Amino acid sequence: MNHTVIKEFIARGCLLHALTISVGGAIAEEREQLEQITVTPDQEPSSLETAPPLGYHIDRKTMDGIPGSGSDPLRAIQALPGVTVNDDTSADPAIRGSRPEDNSYFVDFLPAGYLFHAGGTVSVFNAQVVESFDYYPAAYGAEYNGGTGAVIDTRLRDPRNDEFTTTIDVSVLQGGVLFEGPLSAGHSFYLAGRMSYMDLIIEDIVEDNDDDIEFVQFPRYTDYQGKYLWRMHNGSRLRVQATGASDEMEITLDSDSDTAQKEPVLVGTHSNDTAYHSQGIVWESSPGIRETTLATGHMSSKTRAQAAAAGDWQVETNTWFAKGRWTQALGSEHLIAVGGEVSRFKVDYELSFRDTGCTEFDVDCSYTDADQRNSDAQVEVTSEQLYIEENWYPNQKLAITAGLSGKHEDYLDETFVEPRLRIEISQHDGWTYSAGFGRYHQMPSLIQVEKVFGNPQLSHFDATHYVTGIEYLGADGWEWKSELYYKDIDNLVSSDPVTRYNNSGEGKAAGVELFLRKTRTDRWSGWLSLALSKAERTDTATGESFPFEYDQPVAVTLVGNYHINSKWELGAKWWYHSGAPYTPIIGSTEDTMRDDRYRPVYGDINSERMPNYHRLDLRLSRRFSDNTAAYVELINAYGKKNVSGYEYNADYSDRDPIYQLPMLISFGVRSSF
Repeated sequence: MNHTVIKEFIARGCLLHALTISVGGAIAEEREQLEQITVTPDQEPSSLETAPPLGYHIDRKTMDGIPGSGSDPLRAIQALPGVTVNDDTSADPAIRGSRPEDNSYFVDFLPAGYLFHAGGTVSVFNAQVVESFDYYPAAYGAEYNGGTGAVIDTRLRDPRNDEFTTTIDVSVLQGGVLFEGPLSAGHSFYLAGRMSYMDLIIEDIVEDNDDDIEFVQFPRYTDYQGKYLWRMHNGSRLRVQATGASDEMEITLDSDSDTAQKEPVLVGTHSNDTAYHSQGIVWESSPGIRETTLATGHMSSKTRAQAAAAGDWQVETNTWFAKGRWTQALGSEHLIAVGGEVSRFKVDYELSFRDTGCTEFDVDCSYTDADQRNSDAQVEVTSEQLYIEENWYPNQKLAITAGLSGKHEDYLDETFVEPRLRIEISQHDGWTYSAGFGRYHQMPSLIQVEKVFGNPQLSHFDATHYVTGIEYLGADGWEWKSELYYKDIDNLVSSDPVTRYNNSGEGKAAGVELFLRKTRTDRWSGWLSLALSKAERTDTATGESFPFEYDQPVAVTLVGNYHINSKWELGAKWWYHSGAPYTPIIGSTEDTMRDDRYRPVYGDINSERMPNYHRLDLRLSRRFSDNTAAYVELINAYGKKNVSGYEYNADYSDRDPIYQLPMLISFGVRSSF
């Protein structure tokens, strides 16, 4: 296993998994019901017709048919404007100059522990229970709390209430089952579960191609979702939901590898075993001029991990929460929304490892040279949020939404009031103009404010979003949308030789995006996504500025589907984006403390770029009946060797490229009975 993969393995352990939880934002927010769209067999609903202001709405049918996604609903995010990823194996998105961990994820008004298995390879939700998601790249409303990046609000569908149905879903990586149906009049449920078996298929292949490692347990995961729905006679609804997921892997690094010579403390066993479970009750009043949503629930997670001699850690978290939302229509021109949440987060941890203390502003991050630190403690954090939002419709063309979100957490003892504003001007000829502004704050990861490993005197970092856009709904299923944005980020966490961390980092991002879509009115459908952008970071302590690690100045995605007939459909997706920036190693020096070990000499941070990335994915799907369908996908159809990084030899005098996914065939079958 190469040095880069080992470092990513450690980084994706509990320290940046369980402890990167933004405590103040651990609770999900409900989205308002979207206007119902009548769908005929030959026409899809427009994504922009159902889209919220300054956002995108993607339904399950669209998600399911995107080539290269393996019918994984949340991997559809990659094909949207503003989204960047630096590796094929991860769908965890960086959006408009913010890191993946800066995004906020919400699922049916309830918290989700994590959304992706195996470091971002597969989402934790069965495709058959995902109804849609709303994607807000910037300037989202006052109800959303906890992050400075984008918002991805996933909605799980209701159970069937007409008949009992079992759905079997099998693919190359995993198998799943969904059981649902009515219990009695007004009562229905579903229960879904999945388990991976890729460890049984490809473990030997990987071992044969890498003499440095031995897989004790190839990555394996499980997940489940359950929902009980009571449709009351007065029109209100009660939902009881449960979700959960688990991931585990274990490898052994050989002592004769180049990685072992560069980082001796990484020789040995590396393991990670993590899981979360979430339960909640949600009550929704009947639709009308006054609506109320109330929820309470609990989420727990547990992680145990080891990184050879670099250290080990155990983390257990519990979050209890209560929240609500109340809306009231005041005549035909005003809609008031008031909401809030209270959460109690408790984490018990035992940490013992060599902590590099590195942030996105650092490049020399050797575990072997890092000091050993130990901490065994319990931390409790109480967070509160209260928001109010006024939706004003002075006429049929103009909509103004102004809101304030106030929040407080008692660990760093900080309080914020965040203004939000959105304006939308609609024309009868299909044109809509919009603009938005918002202030957002995010707590640093808990490891960065922990008493031994971090600095408890850190502040929240903050972002200000500015965006303006225009969209047009044309005839014959054509639509397009373009947005111009700017984001200013302050108080980012950077390393400090005295206090471990400080808030001397800054960031900026700006760009223009175009989304052109053709919904299916005949045989063709698809879209073009184009983004031109620039994102950078600045360490104010040194004055050094450099490209953000996910900066991709040009990004293009082209998705097309051809409906051959009622049974066959052919699809293609082509990606192109600028190469990701990286910090070159320009030489090495002998380690005076250890024989036969060299230390790298780095160039300027992110001063060079990987080769430009492009890839073509093809998909052919076949519907055998109303209840059975199958698909086959050709990933990276022309075998492009896209580079994700470089692996250096022991003295850093030579390097080899690390390639992303080769040409692969994937397939899946789904059947209901």
